[in-house]
Amino acid sequence: MPPRPPSRRTTLGPVTTNRRKSLGGNAIDDALGPGTGGGGRRKSSRPKQRMSMIPRMSGGGGGVAEGSARGPSPSRRKSMAPVPSRGVGRKSIGGGGNRRQSFAPGPPAVKADPRPLSDKTYVNSCIRNLLQYLVSSGYEYPVSHKTLVRPSGRDFKQICTFLLRRIDPSFNDGSQKFDEEVSLAFKTLGYPYPISKTALAAAGSPHTWPTLLAALTWLIELLGCYEADDDDIDDDAALLRGQQQSQEGEGEGSEGSLGTLEDLEVRSEKAFLRFLGDAYVAFLAGDDAKHASLEEALIEYFERDNNKIERDFAALTEKNSAISADIQKLLQ
Repeated sequence: MPPRPPSRRTTLGPVTTNRRKSLGGNAIDDALGPGTGGGGRRKSSRPKQRMSMIPRMSGGGGGVAEGSARGPSPSRRKSMAPVPSRGVGRKSIGGGGNRRQSFAPGPPAVKADPRPLSDKTYVNSCIRNLLQYLVSSGYEYPVSHKTLVRPSGRDFKQICTFLLRRIDPSFNDGSQKFDEEVSLAFKTLGYPYPISKTALAAAGSPHTWPTLLAALTWLIELLGCYEADDDDIDDDAALLRGQQQSQEGEGEGSEGSLGTLEDLEVRSEKAFLRFLGDAYVAFLAGDDAKHASLEEALIEYFERDNNKIERDFAALTEKNSAISADIQKLLQ
């Protein structure tokens, strides 16, 4: 009986028990060559994938597998970059929605007028003040309370021209349109609220007249401040001339008066405030000579008042002594 062939093909080389594990198979496979595998099965000719040397995170939440001998894991390597949550897009730097916000400044907001223009009491008060100022300032056209309740466009033009010419004599000389010149004049003077050309075109209407009346009231208050300052300057100049005349005739026994102490205090305070304004202008201009002259003038101004007060005090003291002597004679 012929001998049976062996069931397995054995290798001619010795098989060692100290098997070194390789990254792709075992020691027997290395000995047989690239065409054989364990159990007599032929290995696939598909090239092996090179394993990454970077540690991989296990898909099931286990530990870190470093250089595993079981071949590449089916799970993909996770990125180290943070992944945004689903449905959330990139946020805008401007803090808004998805649209990019502009960094350019928007148009300035129109300042609201806090005055009660719809209050009849306030409107009547403005009419009385305006009427009083026009009459006391020599307004050349006829005017009354009834006229100012609902004036015509011509009345408003005449009143506005009269008031603004007290500041600028060349106002409404025909070089510009009236509505444009009025708006520019109020803006230049510092009126805090805009005056529209539509309101100027319908000056006497119930909807626009209260706004224009409030503007005219603001204007006469500004004119009152200017005129009061001019009056103070004229009074100080007249008083200064009186003091100089009093000093010139001092040897002849002429007497002058500074008024009450309250008047003297108010006048001295105004003189000091005027000095501060002029001195600050000289300081900004770097004019040291003018600043020094202003200081000397202020010192002379106060010294004249002090000398006059000392003379008045000496005269009153002498009169008091004479009266006391008369009283003592009567008591004897």
